[in-house]
Amino acid sequence: MDLIGDGLLADALTIISKEKEDTDMVLHAVHVKARALSKLRAAFTKFMAGEGDLDQSMLSMSALTNEASELLAHKSWEKFSAHLLGVGALIENAGTAALLTAAARDHYLGYPSVQGQLCFARRQCSFITGPEWLQLP
Repeated sequence: MDLIGDGLLADALTIISKEKEDTDMVLHAVHVKARALSKLRAAFTKFMAGEGDLDQSMLSMSALTNEASELLAHKSWEKFSAHLLGVGALIENAGTAALLTAAARDHYLGYPSVQGQLCFARRQCSFITGPEWLQLP
């Protein structure tokens, strides 16, 4: 939960600092966001090495939450897209076998609705078009 909280706090501070034109708050928001992204990167690294206590779903949810709040705070489609790529990498790495629970399937089904639109707009392919991802377990 710490991964999600820091990202949301940073983006909330960014939004408020823009409304109040408070440069000190902007600097604090940047510091908190850097800390949140550092924690997220470290969690990804541990996950890929088979270490750490976060599972694929929690890590993916953290990246997804950071991505959504990033878009709200900064209105940056590039940053949004970067977080979405991380979510996709986690889902693809886990494979369809990880979609056995209702929660995992619900989480996965939200991903193509966003990723599909970005891929269409950018004329790109995604792993979600593969036959194994169209027929879920």
